[in-house]
Amino acid sequence: MVYDLANLAVVCLIVAAMVRRRGTAVFVTGILLAHILLVFYTNDVLFPSRYFPDQFAYLDLTGRLRNLDFSSWASNFTTVRWSSLIFALSPVPFIVSVRSIALFNALLFCLLYFWLWGDGRLKRPASEAFFLFYPSLALYATLAHRDLPVLVFMVAGAYLLVVKKNVFLSILVMAPTLLLRKQAFFAFLTAAAVSRFISGNRKRNAWVLLAVSVVGVMGISIVGQIKLGSINYEGQKAHLENYPDLAGYKPYASGWEFLLATLKGTPRFMAMPLPWEARNVWQAIQAVEDGFILLAAVWLFSGIDPRKAREGARELVFVALFFLSGMLVHGALVINAGTAARHRFPFIVVLFVFGELFRRDRMPAPGSDLFLSRYRKFGEAPELPADRHLAPPIEMKIADSAPYRFLS
Repeated sequence: MVYDLANLAVVCLIVAAMVRRRGTAVFVTGILLAHILLVFYTNDVLFPSRYFPDQFAYLDLTGRLRNLDFSSWASNFTTVRWSSLIFALSPVPFIVSVRSIALFNALLFCLLYFWLWGDGRLKRPASEAFFLFYPSLALYATLAHRDLPVLVFMVAGAYLLVVKKNVFLSILVMAPTLLLRKQAFFAFLTAAAVSRFISGNRKRNAWVLLAVSVVGVMGISIVGQIKLGSINYEGQKAHLENYPDLAGYKPYASGWEFLLATLKGTPRFMAMPLPWEARNVWQAIQAVEDGFILLAAVWLFSGIDPRKAREGARELVFVALFFLSGMLVHGALVINAGTAARHRFPFIVVLFVFGELFRRDRMPAPGSDLFLSRYRKFGEAPELPADRHLAPPIEMKIADSAPYRFLS
């Protein structure tokens, strides 16, 4: 525990330095600090750390790598090897428990916030609030998993493609996910490739999307048949991440069976767990969360600005296809609600963070300049929105006032 308190001090010092440099809002600083402290409320307090057993695989290999012991490198899955290498290179000084790695993930969460909103790259209050208060993101940012490094690469890749419009660099940034979570990379590559055929012509876009749908369905079946062994291997890996052995695992017998499982499993993957399937408090919270996510998605796409959608058609299609592709590639392999939530939340974050860029701009309501990143900063008064200006100050000498004129 003493070592983790030292780790906490290092993480807080890094965040404090970023807060001072960026002039982060007092309110937001408190939320970021709460995310960091949540690390000490999840494992072995809110639930047993063995509830997520793969945390200990990362812990064991990360500790060995810190000691330059590579004896167990080959015996671990590729995802565990390279994720543990990232954790071993982290600025957290001591790796002694799952909380040690979790503190690094919490630091990544804070740094990602500073990068997106600290410099005003994305001036969108709704996506900012979503990022800070999304329950699944808050949970998985406090566990010893590879999900936060994966999220960082996904958000950086999407930012480079959607905002900077640099396709090559975005794919290059996403490349490490081939070693961490290859499904995310293939979903990104598919969405980036298809979005290149999109233009401002609605009719042409409709035909492109129809052709992609037909080719996609046929492709899933063909690839499923050709790569059946690899698909079953990935399914076994997903099963072993949650269960001690392969009891109950059923491999796919053909590409057609894999296609049906994908089409059937994708809607279930998006909605898992349903309210009546919740077996504990956390799954019940996830079921309620899924309902809010659905309502938020309706709000997001119902407010799309036609002009922005036309000018940024490729980028908007990319955001939507990246999400849908991610749901498809995981639909046939995810086996329980916990794994579904872990694999789903990075795609949801990307969808809302970058989807809001295409919504209609609205005039800020009175007082909205005090919300989140516009909240009063350390040592500063709240800034007025651009459309509100104070009258220039009136310079008046004391002797010019009426009582002093009379005395003179």
